[in-house]
Amino acid sequence: MERNGEKMGFAGKTILITGAAGTLGRAIAQRFYQEGACLALVDLDAEKLERAAAEEGFTERTLLLPADVTVEEQVAGYVEQCREHFGKIDVFFNNAGITGARSRIADMELQHFRKLMEVNVSGILLGMKYVLRVMYEQENGCIINTASHKGKMCVAGSGDYAASKSAVIMLTKVAALESAEHHVRVNCILPGIVRSPMIFENQKKKNPALTEAEIEGSFAKSIPMKRMCRPEEVADAVHFLASEEAAYMTGTELHLDGGTTAVSL
Repeated sequence: MERNGEKMGFAGKTILITGAAGTLGRAIAQRFYQEGACLALVDLDAEKLERAAAEEGFTERTLLLPADVTVEEQVAGYVEQCREHFGKIDVFFNNAGITGARSRIADMELQHFRKLMEVNVSGILLGMKYVLRVMYEQENGCIINTASHKGKMCVAGSGDYAASKSAVIMLTKVAALESAEHHVRVNCILPGIVRSPMIFENQKKKNPALTEAEIEGSFAKSIPMKRMCRPEEVADAVHFLASEEAAYMTGTELHLDGGTTAVSL
């Protein structure tokens, strides 16, 4: 079905997204919004969330839900508000996360490690805990968790981040096994280096003289396809996993890394 030239494949569906003000969250939200979906957008930063929604043109069918994904009461709250407002949750893009400290284990600060695990692992767990309850009642639904290619690779200096994303992969698989009898599918995506403002900002902090082209070229050298992943390519993958075309896929990890993990697996 199309309306004004836009595909409406997800018309009437409710898509819940955490980390919705970030690069991936916005790309995925835009993709589903263009297809007529209702959006429930969660982010810790209320101001950034409102700005993102305005910039993307989410003027209708949208519910903004500022919340901390590490606080159980707030997670239960955003899930309940979504269910009450839209009546159901068809797709949950469980995406909120933070980056690692880029330090070796011998130098790692426990406080940062705990914070990273709290957001990247506990946040994913809590989101699934409450969304799965809604989907079990519905006897249908689809969850896509955001892991990372670092969850499958051993890279010096990324022990905290890699450990968190490995945990997301295993939580995904266990949830898939537990949810199959309820007709709920649970998969995860493993993006590599995604072209985003955060990537450029982090690199420019180290060397302000670097241009975006130089930064991108530096990363591209280590990627078999010789370029970064584009946010819209992640949106394509999430869209596929949420669609009926992936109806027999659950417990799957979908690599979006330009061949990076193929080098070491």
